[in-house]
Amino acid sequence: MLDPRPLEPLHVSVEAPVVEGDIVPMDGDVGQMNGDVGPLDGDVGPMDGDVWPEVRAVPAYRALRRLGTLPRIPSASEEVHALSQAAERIPDFWSLSCEASAAQATGTLRLLYSGHFAAVISALAALVVAVLVHVELLPGSLCKSSLCEATSDCQWGYCDSDVPRLSVDGTCPGNCSEGDVMPIHFWPFLVGFATYLIVMRLWTPVGLVFLDRVCIRQELSEKRWCLAASPELVRTVGRMLLVWDTTYFRQLQCTVEAAAFLRLKGSGSTRSSRLLSVVPIARGSIVRSVTICLGLWLLAQYLIYFLWGFGQELTILLDILTRIPFSFWLAHVCRRFAQERSQIRNDLRAFSCKSASSWCCTAKHVHPVTKATIPCDRTAIYAAVHELFGNERGGNGLEQFEAFVQKDLSDQLGHWSLFGFRDAVHMALPQLWSALSLLGSDCTNSRVFGYHIASGLLNWLGIMPLLLGLMHWLTVRTRQSSGQCDRCISVGTGLLWTMLSYYILLVVQVPAAQEAVEGSWLITLLVTAACMAAALLLFGSVPFRCRGLLK
Repeated sequence: MLDPRPLEPLHVSVEAPVVEGDIVPMDGDVGQMNGDVGPLDGDVGPMDGDVWPEVRAVPAYRALRRLGTLPRIPSASEEVHALSQAAERIPDFWSLSCEASAAQATGTLRLLYSGHFAAVISALAALVVAVLVHVELLPGSLCKSSLCEATSDCQWGYCDSDVPRLSVDGTCPGNCSEGDVMPIHFWPFLVGFATYLIVMRLWTPVGLVFLDRVCIRQELSEKRWCLAASPELVRTVGRMLLVWDTTYFRQLQCTVEAAAFLRLKGSGSTRSSRLLSVVPIARGSIVRSVTICLGLWLLAQYLIYFLWGFGQELTILLDILTRIPFSFWLAHVCRRFAQERSQIRNDLRAFSCKSASSWCCTAKHVHPVTKATIPCDRTAIYAAVHELFGNERGGNGLEQFEAFVQKDLSDQLGHWSLFGFRDAVHMALPQLWSALSLLGSDCTNSRVFGYHIASGLLNWLGIMPLLLGLMHWLTVRTRQSSGQCDRCISVGTGLLWTMLSYYILLVVQVPAAQEAVEGSWLITLLVTAACMAAALLLFGSVPFRCRGLLK
């Protein structure tokens, strides 16, 4: 039903110039080119008599459980290294910066590996409970719909004396006395919501992944050999998940990993174009936060309007009081991401190995756990770069690598955003649970069934993705930073989105829902399809020729 994987994998076609040359590390913490003199000092690559360390991987569920507790170093202690195992092939390569937030990375990876399953299971659980309510095996039958044709449609139900137009023909249904307490009828919503949260937290992905913090030993020799042969590691993996944050392309080793993957597998074939996915590290937390906020907002509406019997005016007031601060927060988060995203190309075009940071230099060559002195990783990293970029023609491999990053890698990053249409459908899941609750509790006839199906699809697949796509488009257009006025721009963007969202609700949602009430389900479904197309266009997720207008 849902596929919350990254929106669009990178489509790459790279022909990197590869040249040959010799490099020498400088004295001190940072190694750099020293003209075309001499070979590399030290043993930094496989040589005669040397044994290449076995390729290792770690089960994905172990990596997720331990990611938050692992040291932020590109090599593991013996205890951590024991979590990995020998592997001939590695399905996934997790590439993330040593400075990245472990909590955010865990949330995003859980979304990628468990989000689809959680969405499907929660929808199925809500559907089963809705059926149980409908056949009166669970309490909650209401018969409140104005579409009920007679009391015989529902032999047991609730008569809302305050809003008689919602009861059956304006009168109480059978076996219902006026003044009864309204039963709790949103069991499908509660079960779907709880199932989603439990599955997202407890479901463990299967398969093996490569994560340098677990799969590379801490000892100098193997660590340097693994770094030096990173192209060999790339050849063993099926795909790379590049978990991007602002520090990723400022890290030398991360940049080498991405460039090596594109160099070796980004040949332009249809298959290779699907092997690298760039995923913003904040995507998981944003999708989870919006889904939970929408679920709590709908639950509050249930409690106020249906359970406690307050009028529609209080529900509208609740909507206004919650929508405005939510719009401020979402606009701020999306604008900040858009600003960071727009800076990537500038950072890559100014990239140089000398200015890029390395974990060992950041740690001042002292291991944070053992306090032992560690050598600089740059020698091994430069050897890997030389092997990948400097073996076919004469020249300087390091210079060719820098040129590749500045030109090819920068141009091939493609278009990706904080979240996209599939993520928007995922975030709108509470609308699906709500529609199933109304469907299960209402009376039985084809007209009511069609109304709830059509209006539920409209809210889930049409209106919510359209509103989130509108927020994405507005924040991209207003991403320019304005110093002290930056928060004011976020507030203004949020207010504009709030006004436009109410306009869409009044002009699109209300008339389309009314068509469904009158039995014109086809019109409602066509409106849903139009909203989906508009949302796809706002997210830039479709190859429309007019897509360039959104850039």
